[in-house]
Amino acid sequence: MPEPQPQHGQGQGNSNTSPFGTTPQGTAPQPPQGAPAQPPGPAGNPSGGPGPASGPSIDSAVLEKCNTVIDQYRAGTVSKARAYVELQKSIPADDEDVFYAALEAQMRAIDSIDRLRDTAMPRGLATATGLGGGPAGGPHEDNGPQGAGDDLLGKRARSPDAEDDADVEHRSTRKRLDTQLFAWSVGNEIDKAILPATVVETNRQLENFSRDLKGAKTHLLNATSRPQFPDEEWGNILSGRVVDLDRVLSSIYSVSVNHKSVERVGALELTFGHATPSKTVKTYGDWVTAWSATSEAVLFILPHLKADLDAYAKHIQAYFRSLPSEGIYPQRVINYDRAVRIRVSERRDTRLTDFFAFSDLQLMWIHGPMVPDAPRTSGGNSGRSRRADGRPDARVRDPCNRWNAGSCPNSTSSCKYAHVCRKCRSNRHAEGSCTASD
Repeated sequence: MPEPQPQHGQGQGNSNTSPFGTTPQGTAPQPPQGAPAQPPGPAGNPSGGPGPASGPSIDSAVLEKCNTVIDQYRAGTVSKARAYVELQKSIPADDEDVFYAALEAQMRAIDSIDRLRDTAMPRGLATATGLGGGPAGGPHEDNGPQGAGDDLLGKRARSPDAEDDADVEHRSTRKRLDTQLFAWSVGNEIDKAILPATVVETNRQLENFSRDLKGAKTHLLNATSRPQFPDEEWGNILSGRVVDLDRVLSSIYSVSVNHKSVERVGALELTFGHATPSKTVKTYGDWVTAWSATSEAVLFILPHLKADLDAYAKHIQAYFRSLPSEGIYPQRVINYDRAVRIRVSERRDTRLTDFFAFSDLQLMWIHGPMVPDAPRTSGGNSGRSRRADGRPDARVRDPCNRWNAGSCPNSTSSCKYAHVCRKCRSNRHAEGSCTASD
């Protein structure tokens, strides 16, 4: 039996899709006589997507109301929930099957608007920021009502590609600083022309590390040939800060594990596990041990500083050799070394070998106002030799009981008692390690 011919210009096919459901093969819904032909989708959707259309029980007034609601949702003036409610009010509920079929078609139209918004995120961001922009270029850009992605004010989930593109757009629109307006910019350009090449290269490397200090440190810690060095001191080198030789020395002789963890509570940052160094640099041997490890670590990151590090080591060693190895003199050299490295780390135009720039530090720490140790005298306190600040000299001060017990929190120069053995008055060992006979 031949199939009936389609009526009113409807195309042939296995089934005909209408906004109110799927009709049997070879049939098509007939519009009321004299009713105007309706567009194939909401707001003239060329893809033939779901939307209000003619039907045996839907008149043009209902279609007009549905199109108005769809247009309002596309423009972002009504929420999705409000649009659903308005559509339910607009569609007559006389025929339950027709009512649900029409409502489902309108819901599909709203869903297609949401899909188009998600795929048009990069273009929408560019338009919202006033930069303009072409189509997002997605292969499914046209699957929805025409122009539904032009307004992107509603909230929606981003696809991974859209997030990457949006991040690029955000960075490109961020206001950039005009570094030429900085008062120090002119001096920077002049200094680059007159500073030594090693200083310029060091500044260039430190500026590069500062762009992503965490990433640079992660890459460094995964280097297969990096030398052994405390974790926190690697960060000090990368950021141009001074290295703590006490921590370096402690890491060499310590077998305990000291992990540092950082916890954030709002704007407050809490650091745990940053213990006090178990050993401190007190002698020439301690300094050489800690400096050798530090020099190796610095050269691993900044190999162009080898000549400077070698020359500086000879400079400090010369002070150790020229001054007495007992009393407060080793600590003077150690304090001078620490002061020099602090100054260099806080400047960007000074090298460790600029010894003339440290003349004030030499006067302060090496040739300070303290007089040399005097021999011990008898006769009580009235006959004691005193330093320039009026405090008793180290050799005539009473031995520090806490230092001999290994628990004195003060340094040799700040403690009012002498850090010497209570038996033989040697500063090389405490009473418990003394072998002198009573």
